[in-house]
Amino acid sequence: MEERNKSNYDWYKPYEAEPTEAMELASEEVLDVFEEAGLYRLPDRPTEPPKNRRGKWILLGVLCTLLLIGAIALTASVFSEDDDVSDFSGDFYDDYADYYKQFTESEITGVNEIKRADTNPNLELQLQNTDELMPLTLQELYADCMPGIVGISTSKDGKPFGWGTGVIMTDDGYIITNTHVLDSSDSVEVVLYDGRTYEALLVGADAISDIGVLKIDAKGLKPAQFGDSALVQVGDDAIAIGNPLGEQFSGTMTTGIISGVSRDIDYNNRTMTLLQTNAALNSGNSGGALFNIYGQVIGITNMKMMGSFTSVIEGVGFAIPTATVKQMVDAILDDGAVVGRPGLGVTVYDMNGGTEEYPDGMLVNSVVEGSDAQKKGLQPNDVIIEIDGKAVTSIEVVRDAINQKDVGDTVDLKIWREGKTIEMEIALIDQNDF
Repeated sequence: MEERNKSNYDWYKPYEAEPTEAMELASEEVLDVFEEAGLYRLPDRPTEPPKNRRGKWILLGVLCTLLLIGAIALTASVFSEDDDVSDFSGDFYDDYADYYKQFTESEITGVNEIKRADTNPNLELQLQNTDELMPLTLQELYADCMPGIVGISTSKDGKPFGWGTGVIMTDDGYIITNTHVLDSSDSVEVVLYDGRTYEALLVGADAISDIGVLKIDAKGLKPAQFGDSALVQVGDDAIAIGNPLGEQFSGTMTTGIISGVSRDIDYNNRTMTLLQTNAALNSGNSGGALFNIYGQVIGITNMKMMGSFTSVIEGVGFAIPTATVKQMVDAILDDGAVVGRPGLGVTVYDMNGGTEEYPDGMLVNSVVEGSDAQKKGLQPNDVIIEIDGKAVTSIEVVRDAINQKDVGDTVDLKIWREGKTIEMEIALIDQNDF
């Protein structure tokens, strides 16, 4: 069971250099010309979906806005597309028809054709505390931590495809990055801080957590030190090191604080619980490190909130906490994949106190075909008002009840449907199945 996406977030997905002639864009109000691939806003309450608009008039409107924005937008698009691109060639309209294709791609699939590496069940990600550690100056932190950060360059059909960041986990070449950095590619090259390059193999990539693990054939690397994100508090220093906007800006450090912990951010019809920071993050930072002041990685940077044509959002970035990273990495090292996460098999809206038409609870938006929820008759527009005898006052109530169980276990639901109450027993399914 997961809550539907209700906000406009940017996932730093790789650029696809395939031309397109026809595009379906989400409503143009939620597009941001400065970033790659978006996830688009859903209403806070269920309404009739907006009609898709097609045709050149949409793109022409976008281009007019681009002309008003000027050189800033042009610079951002250049560096997010290809490190070797220094200017635009061909027809202006065709260039941006290709560029805006990215806005239609909003899912992390975990699908790629990268050659696989063997798993290593004997290896685990180790998290350390801060006992006896002294705070570092920013200069000391950069010098000490930069060797543990790498560039991730992906290719498809022999052509450059995407650019991101990775964090060295072990001295013999295990590297952590984001799954979406690897999506749809067929080869990966890792660039060390000193310029050395290695072909990488894929141990595994999980689309739900957005965590992937690569392996290069190297020895004597300097791995990053990983701290325990459970110790992080709002107001702590936060330092990001990554490769924003392409190879030219590799090794960029930005600073800020931890702005929030346990932020529930929705994507792919699922919810991630992330650290929030105001340290600047941009396309290419994906898979990089968010450090504490002691030089420990406390999160893997993966997304940011972005604005629309009519609003600007600054300093709202996110990182996957190391407590989550450890669980995912250990599972990938063990099996090459993450399996066994229970889910209800539905997507929902949080009714947040209810409305005149609906009671408080989780309004079902869709039901996974073939799931036990579908077989038992759960339907869109049903409201889940109780789970295992507990009133559903927030999505956390449902998530906590599910997380205490395994795939195949059952939960007891009380459903409100058009003024009537229905009780159901639903078997949980693996989240990889929807």
